[in-house]
Amino acid sequence: MLNLNTDPQIVLWALTKDTYWHPAERWQTAGGHGKELSTDEIFSVMDDMVHHFVHAPVVILTGKNVWQREDFEQILRKMAPSLPSAIALNSPRLVNATLLSRWKDLGLKSVYLRLQNPHTVQGHRAIALAEAVVDQGMRLEVMTGVTLSTLPRLPVLADLTLSLGAASWQLSFNESLGRGKLDAKTLEQTLVWLADFASSAPLRVLPIGAPHYQRIVSDRYPVLDAGRIAIREARGLAYITHHGFVYPGVNLPFVGGNLRQNSFSKIYRESPVFCALRDPRPLEGRCGFCDYHLTCGGSRTRAFAETGKLYAEDPGCWNPQTA
Repeated sequence: MLNLNTDPQIVLWALTKDTYWHPAERWQTAGGHGKELSTDEIFSVMDDMVHHFVHAPVVILTGKNVWQREDFEQILRKMAPSLPSAIALNSPRLVNATLLSRWKDLGLKSVYLRLQNPHTVQGHRAIALAEAVVDQGMRLEVMTGVTLSTLPRLPVLADLTLSLGAASWQLSFNESLGRGKLDAKTLEQTLVWLADFASSAPLRVLPIGAPHYQRIVSDRYPVLDAGRIAIREARGLAYITHHGFVYPGVNLPFVGGNLRQNSFSKIYRESPVFCALRDPRPLEGRCGFCDYHLTCGGSRTRAFAETGKLYAEDPGCWNPQTA
């Protein structure tokens, strides 16, 4: 089994200024406004990922029109032999089947597309591009931000994701923080529905920002998810900005280090920020004594956003055993 404390599973890497994942502007360039990482610097980070992790992480390239970097094709060629590569597209209207075919020839494996409302112009464009991705024989990864407005559409989006032939459906539960957030009971009911859907769906369902999904799946479908540890900040997940700063997640403003000063593997495994977030001992409230404090630990992003305390109990958890 992959040890998420030493090997990340997903690395979100903004090679240009990020407009897809929307990290807070006030901290995404913390430490100064440097230049984007150069081609050689990017190659060095890739080599580190390949040679210092037991299993190379899935690297999701993102950033505003990231494919317009002059070295983008060089980057794809470099990644192809040894790093599972993907791209998150923030502007579906600027990408066509010809470009997808070119990327596939260069070794790109997966395309992440955001799908919130299939009835809007943006939704129609995303669906058309999703169909093109599948036609090219590439992996389609659908992303949906779970908010009060998208909540009623989740069943429709689930059916659409299946009909498109997606390989995965990733749902971000961090997007509602601070604006019409889901209450704990609603979040719990949503995760129960999601677990039931995932139990028979022929694709991977991955909630982001809701590590207590692990508890729900373990309780309802123990055979399907026995022993699996939830991916969360600093444990299986890391985010790299276009200036080379490494964070434990997109919405958690604590920098672990900079790639111009330390290797990615060293930052992920040894930085005080990452190590502290993997340590369950400081967890407070219900998270501290919950039976799932080792495999879940609660969302540190939600705890910090809503309480100002990094180790507070997760306000979004509605575990009947600890309520």
